[in-house]
Formats: sequence, structure tokens, C-alpha cells
Amino acid sequence: DLAMICETHGGHNVAAVIVEPVAGAGGVFPPPKGYLERLREICDQHGILLIFDEVITGFGRMGTPFASQHFGVKPDIFTAAKGMTNATVPMGGVFTTAKVREAFLSG
Repeated sequence: DLAMICETHGGHNVAAVIVEPVAGAGGVFPPPKGYLERLREICDQHGILLIFDEVITGFGRMGTPFASQHFGVKPDIFTAAKGMTNATVPMGGVFTTAKVREAFLSG
């Protein structure tokens, strides 16, 4: 659990956490209520980037454009792919908050 890792090793030693908002391996497993919200809180407390892998959940598959909107949790970065071109062309994308984008641009 992330809170225990941060407590034991220090949150400053964790750069980022990447999760699928809905686990797709072995089935479709939505997170327990409050899980993503708590993950966001822990990341914010320790300055850890929260990354959502939205390859499976992106582009309307959750009834909203992205799972982050469905769950009301804003990641710092999210990835998307298959749904970008309806799987007709191999393409993926990485989307970030303005703060993360500025960090990349400023070097």
C-alpha cells in the first residue's frame, strides 16, 4: 500500500504511481469506492505524480470521455491509445496537467 511505502521509505523516494482506473487484466474490475480519491490524496501529500493508464477506459468507454472524469479524480498524467483511432491506426498519447507540461518544457 502506497501510504505504508511512503511511511517506511519516505514519499520523496517515489516519483510516480501509475494505475489503470479500472483494472482490465483478467476481467473488468472497478476500484473500491474512495480508492482513487485516497490515492490522489496520498500522492498530493508526498509530491508524487499520479498517472492513469486510460488505454482501456478512455474515449467514452465509461460514459464520460475518460475514467478520470467518471471517478472525479484528476491525474497529473494520463495515457490513451486504442480509442484514439478506433484501433485502425497504431497511435497513443500522453496528456498532462499544465504544471507537468511546464516542467518538461523548462527542462
